[in-house]
Amino acid sequence: MKALTPLILWLTCLWGCSDLGTTLDGEWISYDLPYGHISLPSELTPVQSVGGPPVNPEFAGVVNNQTLRVQFCIHDTLWQIGSMNYHEQSIMLHGRHAVLFHCLGVFHVYNSHFSTIIGMKAYFGPEGDPVVVLVEIQSPEAEDLARSILFTMRP
Repeated sequence: MKALTPLILWLTCLWGCSDLGTTLDGEWISYDLPYGHISLPSELTPVQSVGGPPVNPEFAGVVNNQTLRVQFCIHDTLWQIGSMNYHEQSIMLHGRHAVLFHCLGVFHVYNSHFSTIIGMKAYFGPEGDPVVVLVEIQSPEAEDLARSILFTMRP
């Protein structure tokens, strides 16, 4: 039994350090971004934008009873972050500088609808250019879900 104790401790630590159980129910789908990747729950499906091309890829759906919209800011970065109640936090994401922010802002440039937005600017580009993803949430309970999505970003 003494010989198995280190093995059992190692397996327990490995199980505790793994990310098993930290993802949501269902499958996640990986998407390519310029200089990065992100994973979204399969419940979020692509939606058509009413803006003129080129448009940012956008996904919407209901995940765990929370309505979300996710936008990859690839073509258009004219969204108004910091409109109201802007808060940001500098973090390291996969060894690179990133900024996680939360605000009440305009999710689409072509309308005046203010939304609660949680976003990530991850500086993955070769020139230090940010990869930006926005998540529009409908309720405060969806904030953890939005953060879970944003933290799947990787170079």
